[in-house]
Amino acid sequence: MEYLEERYPEPPLLAADPADRALARLWIFRADDFTAPYYALRRGEDGAEDAFARALERLEAALAGRPWLGGRDYGLADIAYVPWVLRARSRMGFDLEPYPALNEWLVRLLDRPAVAEEEHVVAGL
Repeated sequence: MEYLEERYPEPPLLAADPADRALARLWIFRADDFTAPYYALRRGEDGAEDAFARALERLEAALAGRPWLGGRDYGLADIAYVPWVLRARSRMGFDLEPYPALNEWLVRLLDRPAVAEEEHVVAGL
């Protein structure tokens, strides 16, 4: 993902602020902690629904204190997670209503044309 940031620096997708940039990188580095329960849920493994709910709770907690995963601005961390959240909701019917900050994040994301297009692809429209 950082290759794209370096290759196409406009608009920037990593924050100028070092703390926000580090936070975004940390979320990206830990994406497997989110995608592993997602795939377990897709495979129908025992306990996967609870594990995925815990992963969503971590996102919820992070987004309760800031508008974007990487801090004040939309960026690579959001891009890393949104496809999985959209697929869990649209293709697997996972209920996201218990996560108000996550839902508000999705609303902000869906205002972005690229994310709105991803939602159409995910939903099979």
